[in-house]
Amino acid sequence: MRPNKIALRELAKLLEGEGYFFCRGTPGIALTMTDQDVVSWAAQVMGGNVHHDNRPPTSKTHKKVSWRTGVYGDRAIDLMLALYPYMFSRRRSQIDLSLKLASQRPGRAMGERHGRSKLTARDVRAIRDSKDTPTKLGLKYGISYRQIRYIILHYNWKHLN
Repeated sequence: MRPNKIALRELAKLLEGEGYFFCRGTPGIALTMTDQDVVSWAAQVMGGNVHHDNRPPTSKTHKKVSWRTGVYGDRAIDLMLALYPYMFSRRRSQIDLSLKLASQRPGRAMGERHGRSKLTARDVRAIRDSKDTPTKLGLKYGISYRQIRYIILHYNWKHLN
């Protein structure tokens, strides 16, 4: 659901001062404030949730509780594009950078692109073609026999035929 123009303009004003746009693997928009009612309204417009910010106060004089909301992924991209005309140049440059970084890493990191993957696509095809037991294959590739079974049954590495 896309917010109306008035809500977008008001959200843009709020994000211009208190929000931030980023891309750390996935693009996102976040807002942190001490006013829970304002953060709740922004979360409703953005389609996010309100969370208590558990970080300790930055100084002894700042003892107010912080609240935050944010949206990530495709929802954030859609909202960035909708907010873009209402933002000033500094925030527009943050949106541009976030969208550029998001386009360089499209979709979900699966298979070899995943940072913790121990196998390659060639390994997975060899496992599926092999007649060895899952235990032997697990020792050969350095993963558990259960993961070998999941690969053979196409529970894992589904994107490979």
